[in-house]
Amino acid sequence: MIQATQSGQAGWSEAFWLLSETRLAEISHHRQQTVADGTSGWWFLMIPVVAGIIACGIQFYASRRMNRLNRPDELFDELCRVHRIGAHDRRLLYKVAQAANLQHPSELFVGELTFDRAANEALSKRAIQWHQHAAMDLLRPRLFDQAPV
Repeated sequence: MIQATQSGQAGWSEAFWLLSETRLAEISHHRQQTVADGTSGWWFLMIPVVAGIIACGIQFYASRRMNRLNRPDELFDELCRVHRIGAHDRRLLYKVAQAANLQHPSELFVGELTFDRAANEALSKRAIQWHQHAAMDLLRPRLFDQAPV
């Protein structure tokens, strides 16, 4: 082989000869050592553990998002967002709900009767002024005359 390489005439037959000289027993022994020394059974345990951690993280995020809507203030904010009510009008609605002694500020979205009663009660308690009461009249169609977008 050394002579063929030096003369530049190394061919496929010599490369095949080198591969054929390798015994299958040597390859299997080398493979067993590699598997025993390198990759272990821990990888088979790590895959389900990592998948479980990812699944728990997704479940935690989803439940946290749902629980956020179960709190009255967060529900109120979400309803205002759906009805496209800005921050200034949102504060006005919140002030009206507090003045009307509503248990949850989201009750303003339940119906027109509750909305009108709360607005008039807030005006009578001087929690809001006349121009704010007029702004409440402008908010009514956005809440009740059309479906939220």
